[in-house]
Amino acid sequence: GGHTTSGSAQAMVNRAWGIIGSGYSYTGYRWTGDPSTSYFTCSGVIDYALGLPTNSNSPESLYASVRSRMTTNVSELAYGDLVFFRSGGRAPGHVGIYIGGGQMIDSIPGGGVAVRTLDFIGGFMGGGPIV
Repeated sequence: GGHTTSGSAQAMVNRAWGIIGSGYSYTGYRWTGDPSTSYFTCSGVIDYALGLPTNSNSPESLYASVRSRMTTNVSELAYGDLVFFRSGGRAPGHVGIYIGGGQMIDSIPGGGVAVRTLDFIGGFMGGGPIV
């Protein structure tokens, strides 16, 4: 099963790599060109990586876009897939970008934008390609 990574998914992940080290924002994102002065919420990472304006999406709206192509089997995830988690009473309440090896790029309170394992947040709901 599974699928291959598209060129646009590769470009999305490349943009996400460039913001690692940025801080956490509770809404949207602010990219200054320097991670030390930039801030992203979890869905803000996705919006930025897709080249979209701040506050374009929420975890819920991203989930709606991906749901028809989702897998709940981590071994079927491809590089650049969005991964969704239950969090804060929301399903989904958190989203990240899968980069293989059981790891994702995401942004969390107190930690900002970094590479984390998929088991960092409880309640994995599944993942799939948005591009």
